[in-house]
Amino acid sequence: ERAAESAEYWRAAPQLFSEVDANVERDAREAYAKLAADQASLLLHHGYAAEAEEAFRAAAAISPESGDAVFRYVTMLADQKRFDDALRIAEAAEKAAAAASEEAAS
Repeated sequence: ERAAESAEYWRAAPQLFSEVDANVERDAREAYAKLAADQASLLLHHGYAAEAEEAFRAAAAISPESGDAVFRYVTMLADQKRFDDALRIAEAAEKAAAAASEEAAS
């Protein structure tokens, strides 16, 4: 039951960031994404793969350029032999990181 509650929380979390000022600091997004990824790893370790995926998905949505969150998400997908999904997430993260880099430079 608690795993389901956690998944529900992380499912709603990206909306919190979409409703606030678009200029929320990158560091804040990165920290929140790391928190989601940490909880996802804990869920995965305890056998709650579906709930872990929800939290990893939230982490990637909150901060798509977060290397740590994306790495763990892609690793989970690859371990499940979901290579197309893993590649899609990694490519999206690469594009987000490039966009964030361009934005920071301007």
